[in-house]
Amino acid sequence: MSQIVFPDDVLPPEGVYSSRESLLSAINSWAKSRGYAFTTGKSTKTPNGRVKVVFACDRNGQQPNATIQRKRRTCSRGTGCKFSVLAKQSLDGATWVLSHRPGLDFSLHNHPPSEDPSAHPAHRHLTGGDSRVISSLAAAGAAPREIRTYLRNNSTTLATQKDIYNRIGAARRDLREGQSSIQALVDQLHEEGFHYKVRLDSDNRLTAIFFAHPDSIAFLQCNPDVLLLDCTYKTNKHSMPLLDMVGVDACERSFCIAFAFLSGETEEDYSWALQHLRSLYRRDLPSIVLTDRCLAAMNAAATWFPSSGGLLCTWHVNKAVLQYCRPAFLAEGSQGERRWDEFYKAWHAIVASPTQMTYQERLADFERKYAERFTDAVGYVRTIWLDPFKEKIVRAWVDRYLHFGNVATSRQVAHSLVEDGGTNLSSRAEGIHSLLKAHIKISTLDLFDVWQAMRPAVTNQLKELKYVRASQQVSMPLDVSGVVFEAVRGWVSHRALRKVQEQRQLLSKPLKNPCTMTFTSSFGLPCVHTLKRLEDEGGALLLEHFHPHWHLKRDMSRPHPILEPRKALCQLNQRRKQPATSTRREPSAFESVEAATRPKALPKCSMCHKIGHTMTSKSCPLRYAELFQPPASVTETTAQTTSIVASEAVATTAAQATIAHATIGQKDDLMVAGQAPTGHLRGDQVLEVQALADREFGSHTSTVETVADCIIVNSTVVQQAAVAESAVVEKATAPRLRYNDPQAIYQRYVESRQAWYDAQPRGSIKTNQQYRKAMGLPQRYNRAELAWCLDWKQMGRQCKEQGRPRDWTKEELMSYLDWDKAEEDRVEAMVAAEMEANPFSGRRGMGDIWEAAAADCAAQEALYLGE
Repeated sequence: MSQIVFPDDVLPPEGVYSSRESLLSAINSWAKSRGYAFTTGKSTKTPNGRVKVVFACDRNGQQPNATIQRKRRTCSRGTGCKFSVLAKQSLDGATWVLSHRPGLDFSLHNHPPSEDPSAHPAHRHLTGGDSRVISSLAAAGAAPREIRTYLRNNSTTLATQKDIYNRIGAARRDLREGQSSIQALVDQLHEEGFHYKVRLDSDNRLTAIFFAHPDSIAFLQCNPDVLLLDCTYKTNKHSMPLLDMVGVDACERSFCIAFAFLSGETEEDYSWALQHLRSLYRRDLPSIVLTDRCLAAMNAAATWFPSSGGLLCTWHVNKAVLQYCRPAFLAEGSQGERRWDEFYKAWHAIVASPTQMTYQERLADFERKYAERFTDAVGYVRTIWLDPFKEKIVRAWVDRYLHFGNVATSRQVAHSLVEDGGTNLSSRAEGIHSLLKAHIKISTLDLFDVWQAMRPAVTNQLKELKYVRASQQVSMPLDVSGVVFEAVRGWVSHRALRKVQEQRQLLSKPLKNPCTMTFTSSFGLPCVHTLKRLEDEGGALLLEHFHPHWHLKRDMSRPHPILEPRKALCQLNQRRKQPATSTRREPSAFESVEAATRPKALPKCSMCHKIGHTMTSKSCPLRYAELFQPPASVTETTAQTTSIVASEAVATTAAQATIAHATIGQKDDLMVAGQAPTGHLRGDQVLEVQALADREFGSHTSTVETVADCIIVNSTVVQQAAVAESAVVEKATAPRLRYNDPQAIYQRYVESRQAWYDAQPRGSIKTNQQYRKAMGLPQRYNRAELAWCLDWKQMGRQCKEQGRPRDWTKEELMSYLDWDKAEEDRVEAMVAAEMEANPFSGRRGMGDIWEAAAADCAAQEALYLGE
C-alpha cells in the first residue's frame, strides 16, 4: 500500500489579512483539508516596531529523549518538522501580510499527512459559542457525554471528550476567580442572596457551613409544621456529612429548607446547625421533628425546638429490627422464613396499636409466643426500642401529635399505619438524598463544586412546588365532589380533600364507635363524625375545619363564601310526574280530574288497520299472518286461488244466511243482502249482517249459528287474500330502487343477515351483533359517523316510505356505513390494480375520469339488478 503524501499546493497562498486572528484562521482552514495544522512558532519585533510571527507546523517540536525514565505515560507529536510561513504586520498596524519563507526546508514536511483533522488540537479548538454552551450545560448538571452529543448534533466542532472535560474545568476555575474553593463558595452564597453561616476553628479552618436558598426560606414560612432531619454521606472529598433539613408542604411534597456541611455528628455539631435553622422560623414552629435514632440529633432538636414533638422514623426502626432479629430465625432452617414473617407481622401490629390497652395486650401475646425460643430478639425489641421510645414510634402515642401522616424520613415508609400493618409509600428526606446525589454524581468534589451541583436541584424543586400549589388553586379533583366541599375549593390542597373524602365514604356504613378525635388530632382534618354532623345539619366544610398546614394560601383571610341554595321542599316536587330535567308545568288538580274522566281514543291496529286493538293483541286476525305467507314465487297464484275460493265461500254463506232469515219472516229485507255482489262483499260487512240479525231476533237456530261460524272463518280467509293481493300489487307498482339507494342497501343487508341465520345450526344464537361479529363488521359507530349519514348528500335527514317520512333507524344507518366503507375499499383496490397494470394511464382530464366513474356505476347497477 502506497504512503499518503502531501499535495503540491501544500503551502497556503500569500495575501493580506485584516488581523492576526483572521490570518491564522485562514491558513488553518487551508491546512485542514491537506492533513496538517499551524501553530504560533516564534514572534519577534523589528526595529521599527512591526511584529513578525512565524506560523509553523504543529509537529515542529523535537522528539523527546527516549533514555529518560518518565513517571507519566505521555505521548508526543513532535518530529522536528520545519514547514512554516511568515506573517508580518504593516507599518500602520492595520493589516497583516502572509509570505512564504525562502528555503526548501520551510516548504516541505518530514512526516506524512494525518488522516483526520481531529488529530490536531488546532482544528479541535472550541469557538466562543461552543465554549458558552458547554459552560451553561455543565452548570445545569448535564453530563460531559451528553454535552458532547449535543455539540455533535448542533455544531461543526471536532472537540473530543477530553476537550469538553478541559472546558468544564476551565469554567469552574473561571467561577472561582483564582480563589480557594471555600472562599469562592462563601462569595457566591453572598452574591446570590443565600442565608449562610460559617464556623471556623482556631486555625481559621472551616469546620461547618450552613446555607439556605432565599426561596426556601419564603416557602418555609408557609409550611413550618413538619421538620425532618437526616444526614447523608459520600458527597464531597472532605468526607463531611451533609445534614438535610426537609419540610413538607400542604400538597404533601417535600422541600429543602436548608443544608449544613458538618465536621462530625456530635450533639455540638447538630446544635450549631439547628440553632441557625431555628432563626429562620419567624412565627410558627414545627409541630413535630422527625429523626432517626441518632441521640445527638434528638437531643439537639429537643433543645432548640422544645415545643415540637420528637418522633422516630419508623422505616429506620423496622430495618434495625430486621437486621438484628432475622438471622436468629433463618438459623432455624426451612421453617425459619415463615416464623420470621409471623414475628415481623406481630412487630408491625404492636407499632400500629391504636390504644395503650391494645398495645399492652399485643405486647403480652408477643412475649408469650416468642420470649422462650427467641429471647435475644424479644429482648432487643423491648430494651432498644419499645421501653425507651414507645412514645415516639407506637401509634397510640404518636397520634397525639399533629404529624399530618409523616412518621418516617425514608423512601419506603409507613406514614399511615393501619391495623393490619399495611403501609403507604412516601418520599421524604431519603428522597432528597437521592435527588441531590443524582446531581452530584461523584464523591471527590470540593464543597464549591458540590454546591454548584446542588443548586439546580434545589431551584428546580422550588419551581415544581410553586407550580403544584398554583395548579391546585385553580383546579378541583374529579374524585372529590359535592356541596360539602364548595367553600374550600382552591383554598385546601387536593391531598387534604381526598383524605376527607375517604372519611366521608365511611358514612355508607353505620357508625358504631364514638368519636375519639384521633384522626383530627393527628391529621388536622375533620373526621367522619364531624362530616356526619355537617350532613345532618345541611352545612358545608369551611376553612376553619382544616389545619393551616393544609391551606394553599396560609395566613390569608377569606371572605365568608356564598354557598349554593338548599333544595326547596314542596308538595309540588313530591307529586311530580314529569322527568327531573323537564321544565313543563305539572297539571292542576282540575286538569287531572278532567283527564281521568275524559274518554281515551281507542288504539288503531297497524296490521289490519282496525280500531280497538293493537297489532300485538290476540284479537287481531292478522297477528300471525306472516307465519302463513307462501314463498314469493307462488304468491300471485295463491292470491288468485284464494280470491276465487273466498268469493265462492262468501256467496254460499250469504245465501244460506238469506234463507235462514227469510224463514223467520224478514225475507224481503234480507234478500237485499243476499243479492249483493259477492265479489265486493267484505268480511266485516258479513259480520255486520250477522250482528244485525242477532240484535233483531235475539236468538238463532242451530242452522244460523253454523252459518255465522262459516261467515267468520271465510271472512278471515278473505282478509288474508286481500293482504297478499295488495302486497303483490304494491311490489309490482313500487318504483325500482337504485343499487346505492339507502333502502336498497338496507334490504341487501337484511337478506344477507337472513341467509347467515339460515346457515347457522339449530339452537345457536342468532342476533344482529353475532352476525356483525361473524362478518367482521364494526359493532358500533360513533356519533360523528352516524350524523354524517344524515347529510343530504348521503342518506338524507328522513326516509320517505310509501309517501310518509320517518326517521332512519340505527340499523339502517350502520348498514349504510358498512356499504360506504366496502365501496371505498373496492374502488381503491380497483384503482390500485389499474395503476399496477398501467402506471402511465392514458386518461386525459376530468372528462375521462367521470366517464370511468359512470361506467362503474352502470356496472354496479346491472350487478344489483341481476342483468
